[in-house]
Amino acid sequence: MLSKFWARSKISVKLAVAVSLLVLLPLLVLFSWLLENWRTTTITERRQTAAQALYAVQADAENTAELCNLSMQVFLNMPTLIEHLEALRLGEEIPSQQLLEFYRSDISSLERIVISNPYLYAIRVYSVKDRIDEMVPILYGAERMKSLAWFDAESDPSGWYFDYADTLSAYTQSPRIMGLVEPIRENGGALQGVIEVAVRMDQQFPELLEENSSTRCLIADDGGVYGNADSDSLAAVAQEYGVADGSEALIQEIRFDGVPYLLSSIRLEQMGVTYVQADSLSELYHSTLRLMILLWSALAAVLIALFAGINAIVKSMLRQLYKALEGVSSFAQGNLDIVIPVESDDEIGQFTRHVNGLLDSIRTLLHEQVQREVLIKNTEIHALQNQINAHFIYNVLEAIKMMAEIDEEYEIADAVTNLGQLLRYGMKWSRRTVALWQEIDYVKNYVALMNLRYDWVTTLQIEIPDELINQEIPKISLQPIVENAVVHGATQKEEDCLITIRAQALDGCCRIEVIDDGAGLNGEQLLHLRRQISGEEETRSKSGNGIGLKNVQERIQMTFGEAYGLEAFSEEGQGTMIRILVPIHPDLSKEGKDGQGTDCRR
Repeated sequence: MLSKFWARSKISVKLAVAVSLLVLLPLLVLFSWLLENWRTTTITERRQTAAQALYAVQADAENTAELCNLSMQVFLNMPTLIEHLEALRLGEEIPSQQLLEFYRSDISSLERIVISNPYLYAIRVYSVKDRIDEMVPILYGAERMKSLAWFDAESDPSGWYFDYADTLSAYTQSPRIMGLVEPIRENGGALQGVIEVAVRMDQQFPELLEENSSTRCLIADDGGVYGNADSDSLAAVAQEYGVADGSEALIQEIRFDGVPYLLSSIRLEQMGVTYVQADSLSELYHSTLRLMILLWSALAAVLIALFAGINAIVKSMLRQLYKALEGVSSFAQGNLDIVIPVESDDEIGQFTRHVNGLLDSIRTLLHEQVQREVLIKNTEIHALQNQINAHFIYNVLEAIKMMAEIDEEYEIADAVTNLGQLLRYGMKWSRRTVALWQEIDYVKNYVALMNLRYDWVTTLQIEIPDELINQEIPKISLQPIVENAVVHGATQKEEDCLITIRAQALDGCCRIEVIDDGAGLNGEQLLHLRRQISGEEETRSKSGNGIGLKNVQERIQMTFGEAYGLEAFSEEGQGTMIRILVPIHPDLSKEGKDGQGTDCRR
């Protein structure tokens, strides 16, 4: 359908489409490159931003871990605190005055350390004994420790713990905290207590606990996942695609539930966790799509305007051509007097002049054709008159023959019969070709009459196989060759002459040879004869040796094609042979008419 529409379209439309496409394709490439470059640059910026955020989280985590470790060491390096825990473990009675002094000097000092550091939420020391004189918010009994999420009586509680509730807080809604826990042992290894250094989760990982976000989580080495309610899904996706296993951030583009994300992770080695974040790229993709639609819309508008402008310009340029086409169409519909006006001197103007010249030539040819048809009609009328005259001649010859037979002049009667048959064969042209046997009969009559004219006798010898007797050849093609053999061969010797006509089938061709034993031709005469037959040299007179042969050559080639015709062979004093080459098939073929038949000249 598209190809038919294109074939029927005007040149102006085709040129407009072609030029528009030539402009459109580079623009498409340019726009695609700009769009992809913008998207790539934006994603690169997003990756850099994500990496910066990860390294900031890593740096904060390292600072927090170092702060907690230092704070813990301050507590552990206080001898009075360790001694007090030892006394509690051994169950010693501690005087009230000593307890008061310990609280005022040591516990108050430790409390000021916690209060002075805004990054610390609490530092708590837990005794191994349940019932002790607690000194809030620093020293607690063992039973307090049991209510915390990290407590496990069967294992060592050392390490970091995340996202657990502060059950010791006096507030109704205590914050979610994370803490570094370390057991306190004496030199001999006996457990004296446990120290907990805690920080707020929302201060350390502010984006982790947001209610409306499911794009951040912590994955601990023991498989625990910390974050909001949907953190487990994010952790599963992160573990599927892989997370960072070193200090370097891992950033990759993924799709989760059909939504594009930038999945980033980094290892927080000192805390034993991996921080994972997933930033949605949906807005970026939507922005890319909107920009693409905008660009395509702008490009379509430009293309439409460009097409309309180019089409108008090309139509103006081809207006002369369209007028020429309209003129030719009008001429084809019968307006033979049409003359196309020439409005310019460019190529189309020159084309229009040539079209006018062609129309003039066609008008001339039409006029000549009309004149020729009139001439043909007149010729047919004359031919009809000649046919009437021929019938008159046949009747007269028949009367002469009867008179000769009555007077017993049989030789004259036979000559009149031969002459009548000769005339009848020559005047009757129903076809261009005849059977070979018909042409042979015509030649026999001709030779019989020639023997009446000369004192010597021409003998005709026929050697034609039965399968070639119906081979078709152009009418009156053998007689001119035989006539040349008699007139230009036998008469020069002035003695009896033998003319042999033989035929054979060879390589798809029929070869008919007319051989005489006359005077023959020398080399120069034979060359002239061949050139006259081929048309390379004009015959000097109608009585020349080659005029009849050239006529036969032309009729054979007009009938069968350029591959066929005559060949002449002669030797002075030995006679002459003329070979006729025609296709073996009696019916004319397309190959013969186009001159593409079998080459018989071998």
